[in-house]
Amino acid sequence: MIRHLTSSDVELLLRPLPCVRPEITMLLTYLVKSWLDTDTLDQSGAVRICLLLHRCPSYIDPDLLRCCADEFHRHGLPLCCLACALMTDPDPVRMKIIRAAVDSFTPGSVDPEIAEMESIRRVLPSTRQILALLNSRSSYH
Repeated sequence: MIRHLTSSDVELLLRPLPCVRPEITMLLTYLVKSWLDTDTLDQSGAVRICLLLHRCPSYIDPDLLRCCADEFHRHGLPLCCLACALMTDPDPVRMKIIRAAVDSFTPGSVDPEIAEMESIRRVLPSTRQILALLNSRSSYH
């Protein structure tokens, strides 16, 4: 299971997990935090984290999702930031994260993230929603 989750092969990473026991949640949390702790977080790592979180069959701690969203925003990855923020329950913190990501959006800023998704032939389920939100916001300016 550890090899499955730590694989750099996206195809292996996105296969259904063999079980949904609490150990999966703990391992997933540890793994994502270790990926976030590196200062070299790029669109490849961010997309991998988002895809894994979207496909996780067990509970994901909202604090972990907020942490991911904050880190992705800090690294200039608005698509992944919003994908994680949208996975949390609606609350003031979520709205603050979404507002910050939307306010910092500029046309073309999500192109590297989209290119990464296209290169691995996997698109985040919320991508269409996020792009509509960002594009509608940029058309007001």
